[in-house]
Amino acid sequence: MSESRIKLRYSKMVGIMLFVLLIAAPVSTMLRPASAQSDEVNAASTNTRFMLLEEPSPSYDKLDIYVQRSTDNGDSWEEPVNLSSNSGNSFRSEILVSGSNVYVVWVQESSDGTKSDVYFRGSVNGGASWGSKIKLSSTGTSLDSTPLVGASGSNVYVVWDDSGTGDVYIRRSANNGGTWASIFNLSSNPGKSDSQDLSVTGSNVYVAWAQANTGGSATDVFVRGSNDDGASWGSKKKLSSSGKAVEPTVASSGSRAHVAWQDGSAGNGDILIRTSTNEGASWGSARNMSTDASRSSSPELATSGTSVYLEYTKRTSTQDYSIIFRSSANSGGTWSGKTTLATTHPYGIGPASILTARNYVHVVIELIDKDNVFLTMRSSANNGASFGPSVDPSSGDYVGATNMVVSGSNLFAVWVGFAYGERIAFAKSTDNGLTWSVPEILDPDASSARIA
Repeated sequence: MSESRIKLRYSKMVGIMLFVLLIAAPVSTMLRPASAQSDEVNAASTNTRFMLLEEPSPSYDKLDIYVQRSTDNGDSWEEPVNLSSNSGNSFRSEILVSGSNVYVVWVQESSDGTKSDVYFRGSVNGGASWGSKIKLSSTGTSLDSTPLVGASGSNVYVVWDDSGTGDVYIRRSANNGGTWASIFNLSSNPGKSDSQDLSVTGSNVYVAWAQANTGGSATDVFVRGSNDDGASWGSKKKLSSSGKAVEPTVASSGSRAHVAWQDGSAGNGDILIRTSTNEGASWGSARNMSTDASRSSSPELATSGTSVYLEYTKRTSTQDYSIIFRSSANSGGTWSGKTTLATTHPYGIGPASILTARNYVHVVIELIDKDNVFLTMRSSANNGASFGPSVDPSSGDYVGATNMVVSGSNLFAVWVGFAYGERIAFAKSTDNGLTWSVPEILDPDASSARIA
């Protein structure tokens, strides 16, 4: 796998929230990932990067979705293109690059703010031009999270949850976003379904989510899969049994798929995982990956070939926070012991994210201090067997909404920086994350950014 994308994290976003409130846009406080995992995603070219910005319109009365392109690995950037051009607010955006195809999804409000739907816009020529925007959802009710987008070959998948109906939906295009099949309800549940995650491997597509019963007294983790590029779907499978399962994360490679989640059956919060070796047809027994008296939460999975990586947050009884990492070299058959990548942080640690490229594994972590959030990352050159020292790509900036992408030995990071005034900052590494360029201020007005 030549490229892997980090999943966006909303950490301490006080500055962003104040800005968004001023223009009456909704605020997301979600701590879950906001982008899908697609195992067969590659850059449009080795030198092409895309920056996705949520930025105020010229009149500063609403947010629009803009994209900027760089054809020299971020050394310079073209003028931004407005993808949403909407009379209401557009926000919760995500971008995915697959070959020469670029896919962007977002949530778009009506001008009076009473309705919101999921929209898509794509480019089939590396961002040189863009097709028309397409509305993917149909209810016009409240959408609580950022849509997920995944891709494999010419197939594109967009997943979202609708708080109005309480279900998780998917829509598929078989021609790079040109046309779209009908909306498919994955959960079809009388209770609320949300916290969805998406993984795509070849013709296999998996969606996991948390599903509550009708009264909301119990929540379990479900998964549903397709083995024919999303043309048809198997029955949904209940993976947990405690009624206290939340925060599912799914990853896949080849014929194997893995779903991990936080489970409160023991009273303190453990990380459980189940693996399918036959493309989701059946699932092995649940395995406890945390096994201690501390509270464990916010699991994250990633795969690279036969390697599977898991990280999660642990909080001890003394309120210290740690990031724990485990790996498997045989597709989840056996697992390494626990490696602590960040520890003894009294104020908290934001949910970490995993990036992989060849035998490199990068774990990106946000450390929550008393008044600010700081960025750090640990990198492994041997599939997670050992990790180097902590590195700060932001050079000490106060960060929010960190987003990162890896392509070979190159890593690119953007974040909302607060140390010198709220603005979008960018830095890159050309040596597998060992050293980073001096951060560059790219946009003083945008409230969030993604990089692809």
